[in-house]
Amino acid sequence: MKANIRGLFPVLLAGLVLAGCSREAVHVVGRVGVNAVVMSAVSPESAPLHACPGGGIIIKSGHDRNWNHVLDPGEVELVQNVCNGMNGAGNATAGVPALIKMVPEPAGANCAAGGQKILAGPDNNRNGVLDASEVTSTGFVCNGLNGTDGSNGSNGTNGTNGTNGTNGTNGANSLISVVPEPAGPNCAGGGLKVVSWLDTVANGVLDPSETAFTNFVCAGPGTVTIESISADPVVVRPGQTTAMLASATDGMGSTLTYSWSGPGTFATPSSASTVWTAPATVGSYLLQVR
Repeated sequence: MKANIRGLFPVLLAGLVLAGCSREAVHVVGRVGVNAVVMSAVSPESAPLHACPGGGIIIKSGHDRNWNHVLDPGEVELVQNVCNGMNGAGNATAGVPALIKMVPEPAGANCAAGGQKILAGPDNNRNGVLDASEVTSTGFVCNGLNGTDGSNGSNGTNGTNGTNGTNGTNGANSLISVVPEPAGPNCAGGGLKVVSWLDTVANGVLDPSETAFTNFVCAGPGTVTIESISADPVVVRPGQTTAMLASATDGMGSTLTYSWSGPGTFATPSSASTVWTAPATVGSYLLQVR
């Protein structure tokens, strides 16, 4: 299984907060906090061989505590390995893409204050959805617990009312565009192009003055299909030869390997075409190519 997931992106939210003054004393009775956004990212290192003997990728998750929309090394709270799957039909190079899914985790045994459940695995049925039967790795990124309340401070003297400040400007909306990506340098087998940006012009489109972040979600190799197998001639006498030819494709023009097997001998058993010498005994024989 081969898959390229070159990046994941946060959805940015902007809002307006207004404050005023009064003559009443203020009492601090608790702590109000906002949990940082949970992010997941694919590590540039491959999964370790002891965890994935056939290779794989590493997915790291955690809270974006400095709100820079990048999962920094000190913010990683969960590391998951997504291993490559088995070879496709015909023993030729083939595989399926890997998917990850993030769902809210309620407060409970896994996360005392709630958080996010991170699911990962191969998309075996290629429907673009990580089904329950495809999940091979599950982890949790949990919210922090509220700290204990501090003691109330003494009331200060009331100050004079200040003049009201001007209203702040509304924050920009975060927009995203997902379009098909043809096969090429960004995705060898095609995939999706994901573009996200802050709509500072507030017109719903990406303008030259706005900074965009582009990522690609690439598909893995296609399934190998054997198109034809032929022998010329089909009937031979013991010890005689016949020309064998096999034709297969993965729908993407990849270079495939072949392996002939069966009774008798093959002149070039690892080629698409070979010459087969029949056994010395008369009979019907099954020849195979992979």
